Amino acid sequence: MMFKWFRKSSRMGDGDADVDVAKLYLAGCGTGKSIPMAKLHLHNAIASNHITEAGREEAEELLRRCSGAL
Repeated sequence: MMFKWFRKSSRMGDGDADVDVAKLYLAGCGTGKSIPMAKLHLHNAIASNHITEAGREEAEELLRRCSGAL
């Protein structure tokens, strides 16, 4: 259920929701585990104009951590 709501917010341009969606993809929680989809959402979060500074920092750190995971 969380995945559905975070994804909906993500589609509306909420960068912090993109970070949450990415974390769910990384954990495989509510959806299949997918590093490429997590990276996509992390890139979207970083590029978003609608994200908190803490959210942007978290997205950057998560992207660094999963950059070698493919």
